[in-house]
Amino acid sequence: MFGDDVRDAITSNILMEASYPHVLTFFMCMFVAIIPLTKIPLNARPITSTAEVLLGIHLHSDDPAVMYFRGVMKIVVKVMTVFVFLAISILFPAFDSIMAFMGSALCFQICVM
Repeated sequence: MFGDDVRDAITSNILMEASYPHVLTFFMCMFVAIIPLTKIPLNARPITSTAEVLLGIHLHSDDPAVMYFRGVMKIVVKVMTVFVFLAISILFPAFDSIMAFMGSALCFQICVM
C-alpha cells in the first residue's frame, strides 16, 4: 500500500495517509498507544510479586491499619516498578535488542551443553 515510502512505525504511515477519515486516524493511533500501557503492568507482575514477598507485604492480617498500610505499600511497589521499567526504556532505547541477543546467546549455550 505504501511501497517505497513505508516508514518504521505503522502509525507514521497512517498519519501520512490523507484518504482515511481523521476520526478513524485519531482512534487508531490512540488504540495503538494504549497497547504498551496495558502490557507493562502484566509484564511487571512477577517482579512486583517478588518485591512484595521480599518486603513482607504479601502476608494477610486482621488489623485494619496493617491491611491499609500493606495496601498502600503494594500500590507504591507496583508504581515504582513501572517507573523503573520506564526509566530503563528511556535510558537504554535498544534494550529489546540487548535482551534478544542475551536470550539467543543463552539458548545457544543451553543447546551446546
